[in-house]
Amino acid sequence: MEVTRLMATVLTILILHMSLWSCIKSPNSNHKEYGDS
Repeated sequence: MEVTRLMATVLTILILHMSLWSCIKSPNSNHKEYGDS
């Protein structure tokens, strides 16, 4: 079974999403490339 691999993938995606959201939600971040769309 690949349940452990699935769990690891889900955890990695969750951590990446949380770090991305923290970067997007912080107004003082230097990543303002996506704000001019």
